[in-house]
Amino acid sequence: MKIEKKLIAYSAIALRIGVASIVPLTFLMSAKAETGPKAYFGMDITYAFVRITNSSSVHIGDTIRNMSGNGPYLEELVTYNNTIYVDVNSELPDAVMEYFLIQIYSDKGPLENVTAFIGASFNSSFTTSMADSFMFSRENWLDSKTSGGGSFYMDGLHWLPGVMSGYSGSTNVFVNSGEPETVYMNVSRLGSAIFNGNSTLVTLSTAEFLGQIQLEKYKDGFLYNRMFSEDELSQVDPFHPEYINATAT
Repeated sequence: MKIEKKLIAYSAIALRIGVASIVPLTFLMSAKAETGPKAYFGMDITYAFVRITNSSSVHIGDTIRNMSGNGPYLEELVTYNNTIYVDVNSELPDAVMEYFLIQIYSDKGPLENVTAFIGASFNSSFTTSMADSFMFSRENWLDSKTSGGGSFYMDGLHWLPGVMSGYSGSTNVFVNSGEPETVYMNVSRLGSAIFNGNSTLVTLSTAEFLGQIQLEKYKDGFLYNRMFSEDELSQVDPFHPEYINATAT
């Protein structure tokens, strides 16, 4: 029997990879390139808001930070449903983390690339601290240290039907070709890290393309919305869509 469940919890950045400076000694690293590794997770974008601003006060997660240097700056929020694909009758590893590339670009050119991850443990001996200390970097593969954020969940076989997780950030961009009319996001699967016993297997998925969304002009930015009705959307702060009746900006 196959179980398909959505991950639970909303988090701008639930967990960052790369807090520790070394890989734990119990992890014996190997790397393997394959055309189509088994997929454990799916990512479905349900809401996204992007804004290009010259203001030095920008949204980063749940805070507004004063940036140094010259703008313009790109602010973005991406909210997505995470789906887990697990066959309970199969042999499962201790934990899995999968990496996804979100390419943000416009009709005027590229804006930013974001790497997000989804992870889960299937063995109680694998802890969040192990996931937190995992680091991997290989040219033309993936770099866990530069991940834009993501979510890692313990006890992956016992998720309840849930809501979403998301990513929010800001970066300096150069808009040399004028104000864009349309913004797009492409989602691709970069690869995975599978933890089993004392070994860690990193697999490349050759940037498997998963889909594209198109953001339309909305207020002072660009919006993609499958979360709210038109009436609900009017009550939402675009950078904090989890709060209905918030003061819109």
